[in-house]
Amino acid sequence: LGYRRIVTVGWSMGSGNVLLQGAAVQTGEGSADAIVSVSGAGRWYLRDTAAMRRVQWLIGSRSGRAAARLVLRTRVAKDGWGKKHVDAPLQPHEAIAQISPRPVLVVHGDQDPYFTLEQPNALFGAAREPKELLVVAGCGHAEPAADERVVRGVGARARQVVGLNAATARASWWGK
Repeated sequence: LGYRRIVTVGWSMGSGNVLLQGAAVQTGEGSADAIVSVSGAGRWYLRDTAAMRRVQWLIGSRSGRAAARLVLRTRVAKDGWGKKHVDAPLQPHEAIAQISPRPVLVVHGDQDPYFTLEQPNALFGAAREPKELLVVAGCGHAEPAADERVVRGVGARARQVVGLNAATARASWWGK
């Protein structure tokens, strides 16, 4: 469509998707100039928070899938994610390691009830340069927690990292 730069941004589960896409499509059509992971996990099948234990129950058990269908009006595949995870895609921390030399931004709220700060730290630790970790004070999980300040900050930093609006100083809300 004639865009000068493409930055893919994924929130929560979408974070894993953009990391997988960034690892799989390095150049050419469908490739991105930079990848932004917001509120993402470093690995699949986490159970280290109460919120993720609920998610895993909803997906991984027959009663959970019934509850998801009846209460949340959401259907989950009959077998959920499976017990052995043999068909699992590349782990997010493995995918992010393959994205360089394109820039990666890892953004995470310090009040995220789904993923502890261990997750963005794992992603950042696995990423190769150029990379940046931005922990947003007082922010929760993904889109529901993202106010205008967060959305504008992610957009401004993404534009800056790919050379658009390069004269713009780092958004002050990042706290750096």
